[in-house]
Amino acid sequence: MKSIIFCLSIFSCIILSLANTECTEGLYMSIWKHSENVELTAWVQRNVLDTLRTQENTENAIFANSIQPAETNEYMNYAELMVKEGILDIFDVDIVYAGRFKNLTSDLNNFPVIKNLTNFLDEDLKKYYSDGKRLIAFPWKRDQGVLIYRKDLLKKYKYSEIMPQNDDFTWEKMEEIAMKIKKKEKHITEGYAWQGKNYEGLTCNVMEWFASDGLNSSIIEDDKIVLNKVNRDIAIKSFERVAGWISESKITSAKVIEDTEDSVKQRFVDGEILFLRTWNGHYDIIQKDIQRNNQKNGLEIPMEIGVSFLPRGNKLKGMFFLSSSLSLSFHTLL
Repeated sequence: MKSIIFCLSIFSCIILSLANTECTEGLYMSIWKHSENVELTAWVQRNVLDTLRTQENTENAIFANSIQPAETNEYMNYAELMVKEGILDIFDVDIVYAGRFKNLTSDLNNFPVIKNLTNFLDEDLKKYYSDGKRLIAFPWKRDQGVLIYRKDLLKKYKYSEIMPQNDDFTWEKMEEIAMKIKKKEKHITEGYAWQGKNYEGLTCNVMEWFASDGLNSSIIEDDKIVLNKVNRDIAIKSFERVAGWISESKITSAKVIEDTEDSVKQRFVDGEILFLRTWNGHYDIIQKDIQRNNQKNGLEIPMEIGVSFLPRGNKLKGMFFLSSSLSLSFHTLL
């Protein structure tokens, strides 16, 4: 039997437990998605891969292990192909892709330990990973879209450093501030940066824009976006606002169509961005990187950052929930 374990570093305990069981003859691979958290990646290397290597080339099995960088879209495409080919057992499913795997996974309700844990799940997350009867995947974390911003520059130009946290902080107010500071700060090349590359990161941004303007009903049917007239009008106004950021106020670079979480994060840390849309899980990483830069560069006025919900649209402050989850392919027997 050939079995491939394709997973994120959070599944280390699962991989170790499988590695410590008696293996049937064959090839066992664990392909780990590279984490931007350097310490976490090092932990995986030390505590998981090195442990598995001690079992390489035993009389029962051959283990091959590696850490490979991959974007989520590429990761999910590989996973789908391997599940269909019957060579993938345990893998991670991003919330954006859950629907794609609804007919390719085992029902996790069949595992008592997991079924009991579902009682503690956030209801919003549970519904995304369930088709009403079957539990497609079990979420192991939840992130949400947030706005990270330069507190030091807001204070410099006489704005309250907590202004973005106020309920009346709108997209329009953010645009106004970004235009003003971008004109006066030579190092600020972008007033507002976000993820515009054609991947799931863009999907998350779009859903946040729509939600902030009042589109709160389901618009996805069988993996297709379906908009009624009311929702279509909301979507058009949201997109017109975004287009204005690029073509009119120019607070967003036209190169945003190439941007992912990593690319905008680095430019923010380098001091080139005023407002950044990212995930709350990135805040600590960005904070540590900026503190290192402050110490290294000896800045007279060190960079300070704040975090808040995303700006308010015509109706509310919207956010997209991000989750990754454990899933088992439909042919897996444990």
